[in-house]
Amino acid sequence: MFQCRFLKEIEQYNKFLVCGCGGGFDVYSSIPLVSTLRSLGKTVEVGNLTFMRQIDTKSKLHDQLYKVTSKTKEDPYYFPERDLVEYAKNILNEEWTIWVFAREGYKHVSQAYQALVDHLETECVIIVDGGTDSLMFGDEDRLGTPEEDIVSILSVADLKGPQCKVLISVGFNVDSFHGVRGYQFLENVSSLIKTDGYWGLFQYYKDDPNVKKYIGALDYITKKRETNSIVNCSIVNSIEGGFGNDQRRMDYRTNSSVLFINPIMSVCWCFDLLKVSERIMYKKQLKKTVTRLDVQRVIVKWRKKLEKKKKIKKHPQKLIC
Repeated sequence: MFQCRFLKEIEQYNKFLVCGCGGGFDVYSSIPLVSTLRSLGKTVEVGNLTFMRQIDTKSKLHDQLYKVTSKTKEDPYYFPERDLVEYAKNILNEEWTIWVFAREGYKHVSQAYQALVDHLETECVIIVDGGTDSLMFGDEDRLGTPEEDIVSILSVADLKGPQCKVLISVGFNVDSFHGVRGYQFLENVSSLIKTDGYWGLFQYYKDDPNVKKYIGALDYITKKRETNSIVNCSIVNSIEGGFGNDQRRMDYRTNSSVLFINPIMSVCWCFDLLKVSERIMYKKQLKKTVTRLDVQRVIVKWRKKLEKKKKIKKHPQKLIC
């Protein structure tokens, strides 16, 4: 009777590229979506903005784009993309490939994205953000850690070829540690509803076989590495019914924190990416960036400009989210 608009918008397409929006472990939060689309007979490629400085691989499609497979050399300390393809092969008996973009400014990342969608003949691009700072437009109380998210959003928005571009945010309030206010996220969702940029929501359920792959991936990493993804562990704990200060799967970094795991963390909010990109206030300046440092400078300069003009929206103090 009821259907999320996101599902209606994408059902006509067959060739998908699903990427982590903010890089690092964001690609993990896309696992249920990737697996579900594949189970429907869709061709799905996976990508991610990588935090790795060096990747020992000969599979290079572009100066800033690498192909990671189970044959890619492992890193003893940190390599979430390599860990994911290893999990897929060893536990799921599936061969995954993850295309990784170097963590650079808009000009490099957008070129790498364009090279990839041209190579794959992609029809629909979906980027998944573990958290909600991808929906901070620039004048909010705090922006969280927007550098990688905004570069990804603008890069995908400007792609030539794909007919459909989607942003999905999962993990409501999980990045409150970085100052992102749930109130301002919801305010921005409301503004996107007015412009038809909001495409509804769906939720990850623990009994879904494709969600179980996501849970399994986090458990695999938890056993393998000393540190893992606080964001994804929060989402998975939420999926399993965790509430409040649920420290399961967490590492030493949350020992002194009081968490607020809750059911809304496993809800996926879907947006027309083009409508989101239109709302980013400093996009003109960011599109001139070449390096990651350039991106940081643009954001700092933008925030100082707003502070000077007293145009930063303050969060209502009496609200709890």
